[in-house]
Amino acid sequence: MSKAAELAEFGGGISGGSNAVEGLAKVWGLYDQVANTTDNSFNVSSITDSSTGTHLVTFSSNLSARGCVTGLVTRRSYYNLNTPDAISTSDVDLRTDDSSDAARDREENCFAVHGDLA
Repeated sequence: MSKAAELAEFGGGISGGSNAVEGLAKVWGLYDQVANTTDNSFNVSSITDSSTGTHLVTFSSNLSARGCVTGLVTRRSYYNLNTPDAISTSDVDLRTDDSSDAARDREENCFAVHGDLA
């Protein structure tokens, strides 16, 4: 079965072009702020360490309008991935804070961006 047929069967149908199926994340990633490495991602051209606890995620393909960002830090519940500090059609600035709202680098950060591709 083709990927398009699988997506159509999954639900929502094919909207055509690069938007494939509405409701699916158009950008996502798993990255480590401490080691400054990307473990896995989709539609991410780069993740740049801006400062302690802050990383700029640049999209490979732009969104047509600002999207909706969700994120979390795994393993430690006292850290928060506050998403986003800022979002545009081409990137999102993510910040990780500890329980006292101080910026902190953290391992295993996950994020997703939902919206329509340009």
